[in-house]
Amino acid sequence: MDMKIDIKDFSKLERGFVDIPKACAIALKNTLNVQVALTRKNSITEIKQDFILRNNFSEKSIAYDRCKTDDISTMQASVGALTRAEYLELQHEGGLRRSKKGSKLAIAQDEVRGGSHRRLVSKQFYMTKLKSKMVKGKFKKNYKSKKAQAVARAYVAKRENKFLKYNNNIFLVTSFSKMRKRVKFKSKHLYNVGERTAKIKRKPWLTTSAQKPAADGQAIFNSQVKKLLAQKKII
Repeated sequence: MDMKIDIKDFSKLERGFVDIPKACAIALKNTLNVQVALTRKNSITEIKQDFILRNNFSEKSIAYDRCKTDDISTMQASVGALTRAEYLELQHEGGLRRSKKGSKLAIAQDEVRGGSHRRLVSKQFYMTKLKSKMVKGKFKKNYKSKKAQAVARAYVAKRENKFLKYNNNIFLVTSFSKMRKRVKFKSKHLYNVGERTAKIKRKPWLTTSAQKPAADGQAIFNSQVKKLLAQKKII
């Protein structure tokens, strides 16, 4: 972001500093460093409010580089997400999420999030745990029709407390009953595992977080000049 700084009380600077350009350069460097630090702080608050975080990995992946030079022509300070958290860039810019391994994505439904997409996936429903507890086999040997095969698989899922994969979706069978020739069972939809990509809505968390520190640039600069004057160092 661009920033414009005005030096309004020049006479005050003349009384306080021998080398005014140097003093201004130091104040400007400190201003940039305050801005990136504030932007990082705001970013952490932003992602805590808007994102579903399993732990503090995302927060620790937001970092900034301080400006170290007093040369105004080469000054720069930066803030953003580390490469280890590339998903934060995708969240910021929006776009398509793809599986890293080239397989299909496991898109969690609200049932595994305690009924709300704002919550974390419950540990008991992690895909790593579900994979070892899936009903396997197509039951073609004993059941000829697809409907009978589906019913048989649902029965096994309920009896053995396993999960059912059907048409690229994963289900938990919650009840199974049979009365004469009538069979009835209920299930909960846990995952969609049939998509290779997922569309991520743009959430410009970094841009939003940088707006106020950028707008406060002049006030921060003035504050840094006052600090230098209060230190009474020969500059």
